[in-house]
Amino acid sequence: MDISFPDRRKHPRVVLIAPVEISSATRKHHGIIRNISISGVGIESYEKLDVGKVYQFCFSPGGLLKIKIKGIIKWNRDSENKSIYGAEFVKCGVFNRIKMAILIGKLIKKTIL
Repeated sequence: MDISFPDRRKHPRVVLIAPVEISSATRKHHGIIRNISISGVGIESYEKLDVGKVYQFCFSPGGLLKIKIKGIIKWNRDSENKSIYGAEFVKCGVFNRIKMAILIGKLIKKTIL
């Protein structure tokens, strides 16, 4: 049985495989970014994150830009012994938006070439 969910993303996502540190007020978690857009990120983690909670995501794709950005977990789906999460960025600020635009632009160029 094929169950489809409508795609409610505001911006298209591009593939990015990168480690990410996910911090709450009390704890640090770790995961892998699977895809990213200017407004959100898809993450895979063996650790449990709470839907509806704001976390800080810290990552440095390719060691070039260090990005610290807050996001709210919007959904999760369990897959074997790990979970897949979708997060929407919140409280980004101008500097983070610029860094994200540069990163997304570079990833799109790589995809086209």
